[in-house]
Amino acid sequence: NARTFGSNRKMPNLDITAEEAKGVVAFLKWMSSIDTNGFPYNFKTINAED
Repeated sequence: NARTFGSNRKMPNLDITAEEAKGVVAFLKWMSSIDTNGFPYNFKTINAED
């Protein structure tokens, strides 16, 4: 319940430009569009001593 917490919390100021923010959004959209189901198809475990 949000009413049980203080109301003086604020989002952090990341001090980035609008262009940098657009770049972050573009990167996150690109990352979320990658289908990682079954990736990598040839994954093999590696022993720690290898």
